[in-house]
Amino acid sequence: MNVSRDGGKSFENRSTPQPLIDLEVDPDDPNRWIGSTADGLITSSDAGRSWRYRANTPNLRFAWPHSDTLYRLDPEGQVGISPDGGQHWQPRGSTGGDPQALFADSTDHLYAALSDGTIKESPDGGRTWTTRISP
Repeated sequence: MNVSRDGGKSFENRSTPQPLIDLEVDPDDPNRWIGSTADGLITSSDAGRSWRYRANTPNLRFAWPHSDTLYRLDPEGQVGISPDGGQHWQPRGSTGGDPQALFADSTDHLYAALSDGTIKESPDGGRTWTTRISP
């Protein structure tokens, strides 16, 4: 992957231990990244120059709407929230399906796209989910 610090005028190459499934950057600290690979959760505190494995749960999806509010969605649909950039996780609810994407438009308002094409919405930080689109 390539990173630009000057609005796209120049780029620096960054590599990860494995190809990424998902990547999020702390909205208040551009050096703090979290990623998902086929082997698990990885983090970087230096804008992707080096990486550290944190958990062996593969294929996670993330949303990071605020520096102290990081969400993760695991392959079974379980939602977790971290106040510290992914070092510690607290369980929330479940989407009930295999996720393909997670998006937050505010600290508590989430959307999840599932592998079957279903779109779900949570107004309460992942505790409860409502189906918005069903294939």
